[in-house]
Amino acid sequence: MLHSLLVNLKKPFLKPFPVPKPECITGPQSVREVSDRLKAHKGNCPLIVTDNVLLELGLVAPALQSLDANGISYHVFSDIQPDPDFETVRAGVERYQQNKCDSLILFGGGSVIDCGKAMAASIAKQKDISKLVGLLRVLRPVP
Repeated sequence: MLHSLLVNLKKPFLKPFPVPKPECITGPQSVREVSDRLKAHKGNCPLIVTDNVLLELGLVAPALQSLDANGISYHVFSDIQPDPDFETVRAGVERYQQNKCDSLILFGGGSVIDCGKAMAASIAKQKDISKLVGLLRVLRPVP
C-alpha cells in the first residue's frame, strides 16, 4: 500500500523526463531482423547479452548468423546466473569496454534483461553499478 501511494505521488514529477522504450523484436523468424535493426540504430559492434542455456540450446544462433551474414562483428557475454549481482554486471561492462562494443543486444528472459539494463546504465553513466541504485539515475541514452 505504501509503495502504491509513493508511485502515485511521484507520477506528476516524472512526466518531464522522457523514458526511452526498448525495441522488442517478436514473431516468427524475427531474430533474423537483428542486423537490420542494429544498423538502423548505427550499431557496429554489439555485445550480445544472453545466458549459457540459450547459447547451448542454439536459440541465439539465428541472431548470430544474421550478424555474420551482414559482416557485423560482435562479442557474446553469457555468464549470467539467475538474479545477477553487481559482480555479474561489472563483468559484462568490462567485456563491453575491452571489446570496444558500441551497443547491446539482450537475448533472454528476466535475469538477462535485468543484467543488460544494469550494464547499459553503468555504461551510459560511466559509473559503477553500485552508484546507480535508485530512481532517475540514468537520464541519458543507453547503448
